[in-house]
Amino acid sequence: MAAYTTEQLFSTSTQEAEGFATKAVDFGSPEFAFTTLVNEQMELWIGESSGNEDEPLVRVYSPEQRDEFMIEVYRVKFAAFAEAITAGHGFLAKKGYNRIVRDIDKSNNAFAMLAGGLADETGNYTKLGRLAVISRGAEALFVYAHMDYDDYLKYEPTVSRFLGALRMKEDGALQNAFEVVKAENGSEFFAAKGWSVKKNDKPERQGASDYSMTLPDQEYPNIQIQIRPDNLETGRKLGAEMIAALTKEIEGSSKAHFVGEPELTTMKTESGESYAYTYSRGWDINETGAPMVSEFQIQKNKDGTIAICGYNTYDSRRKVGDFDEEAGNLLFKNWVVGVSAYAAAQMSLLHGKEDFLRGLDIRAVGH
Repeated sequence: MAAYTTEQLFSTSTQEAEGFATKAVDFGSPEFAFTTLVNEQMELWIGESSGNEDEPLVRVYSPEQRDEFMIEVYRVKFAAFAEAITAGHGFLAKKGYNRIVRDIDKSNNAFAMLAGGLADETGNYTKLGRLAVISRGAEALFVYAHMDYDDYLKYEPTVSRFLGALRMKEDGALQNAFEVVKAENGSEFFAAKGWSVKKNDKPERQGASDYSMTLPDQEYPNIQIQIRPDNLETGRKLGAEMIAALTKEIEGSSKAHFVGEPELTTMKTESGESYAYTYSRGWDINETGAPMVSEFQIQKNKDGTIAICGYNTYDSRRKVGDFDEEAGNLLFKNWVVGVSAYAAAQMSLLHGKEDFLRGLDIRAVGH
């Protein structure tokens, strides 16, 4: 996004300056209770859950300016683990933002900082949203500040303190959202609880371990994990076969069609050595118009094996506003849990379980 620098978009402060005070925000759920710095000129309203996740539990606002600027807090339940960055991206997309950026340095799997801009047909930004997301496994808290784009610097001191000084009452136990899957070849990865993990090994694939992951009674999202005692080049060939199969299936189908061109990414170490290749492509279901996405990643795992990881899921990042509230929420939630479970399995293989577990600590990013 243009106009504001990255430092401005993601500015944070823990300084209790004049006009700000530390206040507790507690709506009856200890795991989501927190303290933060609140502008004393603004009202802090804490309500009770109505059961409608689209209604905020907390509002921070000035009565005279409530149409110009507000901070809201939402609590959302998912079918399984919701990774913080992924959940935040989906939330902002559902709110209509079409330019979304993430602050990777201030984020991990448990806590994320994001910003979104709403651009009109001419490319000019009209709205800006800043977001902090706290994942507690299959539930997440969204702390959402929104305003007119041109007014951001006027409200930035309030936003930077509310988000920057946010401190959760409890550490959380995000590691309990996963189970360890142990392959016969010794490899291990994390599977998010709530997913059904099916072993698909075949006798002719000696030393290989194949898994599929699905949610109960749902075709999408679905995930495939294939672990091989091979090198990365062999993995690329296997991945190319999977991509060819997907291409043949979609192009030969009367029920779906591709949207746009495929995205190809090569990931390299600092020394320039390739360690992963990613393919991603969008497609739509013809009958319903539902936006979908498929992704494959071929990677060299920490234990020396390779993995071909893939998923197919609804894509809540496209066609924002084309669906009613119920369908929009379905797209949002399914995309979040699909990408989150895929990332947990893929990243725990790529970097190892211990590295993945460190990314579940909300205190590690200061909250």
